[in-house]
Amino acid sequence: ENNQVRARLRAGATGSAVKVRTLGPSLVQVALVRPGDPAPTLPRFAPPALDGGAAARLALALDETPIDEIALWPAGLAAAPPPRAFGHVFCRWLRSGAIEPGFDLTDFLSLPPGAKYERRVSRPLASGEVVSYALAL
Repeated sequence: ENNQVRARLRAGATGSAVKVRTLGPSLVQVALVRPGDPAPTLPRFAPPALDGGAAARLALALDETPIDEIALWPAGLAAAPPPRAFGHVFCRWLRSGAIEPGFDLTDFLSLPPGAKYERRVSRPLASGEVVSYALAL
């Protein structure tokens, strides 16, 4: 926004208010835990380096395994609309009553409102696993 990188964390559950927090350089980790199970130990995962002149980088890992990394280049800061990227950790409720937990990541793209962002990564998430998104600005 306005030629500057902005990052927001949105968290919500069906039927509840969405919480939004503005982020700076950060590490966001989400674990899927069954009721009554202990929380897993959060893995170490360092934010990516802003090498090569990138304005921002977002890295994704599952447990301690790096999966993907995306970059926003300075030329993209002036694009209209501003480029956006998304990383989601989600749990879909299926009509059968089962759940389908997973996570994803998109590229930084300048798309018109309502356009679909194709996922670079889209994977299932199992109980006890930890998804990490590390953001460098």
